[in-house]
Amino acid sequence: MDTLTHALSGALLGRATAPLTPKPNTLTLRERTVVGFLAASFPDIDWIIQPLSPLLFLNLHRGITHSLVMLPVWAVMLSAIFAFAFTRLRKQPYRFKMFVGVCVLSLMAHIVGDVLTMYGTKVLAPLSDLRISLYTTFVIDPYFTGIIVLGLIASLCKPRLGGCAGLAALFGYVLFQSALHERAVAFGRDYAHRQEGPPTVYAFPQPFSPFNWKVVMLEGDEYHATNVNLRNSRIAAQLPQGWFLSRLAASYRPQNEVRWMRYTRYGDTSDTQSLAREVWFRNAFAPYREVTALPILHRVDQNSDTTCVWFTDLRFILEGLIPPFRYGMCRTFDSNQWQLYRLRELHPTNRVLVE
Repeated sequence: MDTLTHALSGALLGRATAPLTPKPNTLTLRERTVVGFLAASFPDIDWIIQPLSPLLFLNLHRGITHSLVMLPVWAVMLSAIFAFAFTRLRKQPYRFKMFVGVCVLSLMAHIVGDVLTMYGTKVLAPLSDLRISLYTTFVIDPYFTGIIVLGLIASLCKPRLGGCAGLAALFGYVLFQSALHERAVAFGRDYAHRQEGPPTVYAFPQPFSPFNWKVVMLEGDEYHATNVNLRNSRIAAQLPQGWFLSRLAASYRPQNEVRWMRYTRYGDTSDTQSLAREVWFRNAFAPYREVTALPILHRVDQNSDTTCVWFTDLRFILEGLIPPFRYGMCRTFDSNQWQLYRLRELHPTNRVLVE
């Protein structure tokens, strides 16, 4: 989930849980809104790692700052910071315990919001590296964000009633997405049954509409994937023609018009598979293996003196866009030493050495 949506969800929770009759030495409604907004933004502080090491960031993102185990620690720390800051700014004493409840709720809202998306969240870090994902919500969902905004607007008139109504509507929307997820999985299982393939099927939420899904069937080292619109509508017709978003929207087809694409983890030829397997199982490639759920061979680059083998993750491939998270290993013909590289997203021919 994007950080702004997280922050707005914290602000909504702060208003929805405000006491009906505020007591002395409690936060005002405005203060609860500000604290909720800021506290719900905190877990994404791990983004500071990204410019230093993108691969390390992929491994640590949604880890310790998004952990239920560490939530009490972050709530105490943030409450102490808020108490100090508000005391200095307001020129009056603010007690630590005034902030704890809002901080706990806001941090919890952030964690739950990320669990809904498909990247996965290490909710038990540092005790476990297991990533939990419910695969119901795309990382940027304007409907999800819009419901929160409407709840905040409603809370301007009736803070608690409007806030609770917004949270109830949001819960209902997520239940609706969960039902659509089950429909998408059932669609994939029907295809798997017709292909006499294994019924191992995933469905991933996609942009533009809660009815858009990427459905993937796993069959050994091969994947069959398609983009489907469960409402059997064409969103692309509503967008300006030629715009790259219209091309992306056009890839989500009605159920009777979908095109299943075949992808492979290691490529199709024996030479390519040999190279890809050699790279994939090298110890130096372990940090990338840990963050990919559906790895596929992106391409093999060979020239007069260098061979590079690149992988990406099928979950994050969107029509017409350069795939993100492209990592691989390269070696020169005068050396058998493979080195880890990243393909730069905006410069598809450039690679960056991963130290």
